[in-house]
Parts: sequence; C-alpha cells; structure tokens
Amino acid sequence: MIAGLNDVQGYNPIHLARLEPFMRALNGHPEEYHQNDVFDTGLESPLLDLLGVRYVVMPVTPAPDEVEPRLSRDMPIVYADADVKVLENEHALARAWIVHDAVQMDTQQALAQIAAGTIDPRLTVVLEEAPPLVNEQPAESDQARITEYSPETVRVEIEAGAHGMLVLSDVIDPAWHARVDDAPAEIYVADGSLRAVAVPPASTRLSFSTRPPRCRLAQRSPG
Repeated sequence: MIAGLNDVQGYNPIHLARLEPFMRALNGHPEEYHQNDVFDTGLESPLLDLLGVRYVVMPVTPAPDEVEPRLSRDMPIVYADADVKVLENEHALARAWIVHDAVQMDTQQALAQIAAGTIDPRLTVVLEEAPPLVNEQPAESDQARITEYSPETVRVEIEAGAHGMLVLSDVIDPAWHARVDDAPAEIYVADGSLRAVAVPPASTRLSFSTRPPRCRLAQRSPG
C-alpha cells in the first residue's frame, strides 16, 4: 500500500460479499471468512488473470509449514534476492478492457465456466441480467485507457469501433455509479463479481464514482 501497489489478497474482516464466491472458485475451495488469500491451487486459474494479477511474490525458501507450489504454467522469474522471488504472469488482463460479446448466466455458472476455460473473458463478458445488444465484430481500434484511479473515482477514456462493453476488474458494489459522457449509465455485474458498462461505437469518457454510506452518530441532548 505504501508503494501504491494493488494486492488481491490479505486480511479484511469486511470485504465485499461478492468477492467470496469469486475467490472460492479461484482457489477451488473456501477459506475463512476474514481471509482473502490465493492458494497454490489458484495460481494458474483464469480467474487470477481476470483480476489482472501480473506478478506473484513468494519466498525463495519456503517456511517449514509451506509447500513450494507446482506450476505447469510458465511464469518467468523477473526479480530475485536472498529473501523473495517475483514471477511474472504474462496471461494477466488489463485493469480495463472492451469486449463485443455478452451472455447471460448466474454467478455460479459464470465462475465455473471461466475457471474451466470454457469462456474467455478477453472476448466475452458474462452478465447476470439480459445483455444489451453488443454482439458485433471487435475493431482493431478498440482502446481503454484509465486516466484516473482512486478509491472514490475511476475515469476511463474509450475508443470503440463497435457497440461493446467496458469491463473493469474491480469488485462491484451498489454504492458505485457510472456515467458515459456525463449521462448516467447502468453498471452490470460482470463475470460473477466485476463491473461492466455498455459503450457506444465512438470516443467516449466513462467515469465510476462512489459515495459510501456514512455512519452518523446520534447526539443525545444533555439532561
């Protein structure tokens, strides 16, 4: 956090409920409610790619209670010192991308098919609701560039050659709202837990913003 790096795992007693089934499908088994860890069984999951995990940090020498993960996927070591080594996941998706194919499926089915490799999230987004009309041929000019990213605001500049959907690999929550060129836009539940917004075939500006509910303390009158 101090270095401004994003980590997909760790201890958090109040993480969003939407993340629970995602991490369960990623690892292939559940974990304690207050943990959000990636186990060795999840290091090669397409769902890890979906979160944009580009680097995996692990100790050079495992502790007595740890096991060196067996990786069949090639993850080259891009850094190593006496304590840690860093592996690069070249299959990771970007933080935001555009797709031109959408299907409807419930969360459990969506996560199972993405984890099995049946659905490629680079090409198809899975929605819980009926998808908008986006089944068009992708264009080589498609681009999605994040221009601002903070806990309360995400801004994306988009170039789309056809109707499509912008997928953001952040967990969805009702407190988030979206605007496309200053007009309100619907946020769809994408790929089980993420966010997606329909975008037109044009140059557009997409923004996500949130106003989390505030805790208000009632002040008691004296006497």
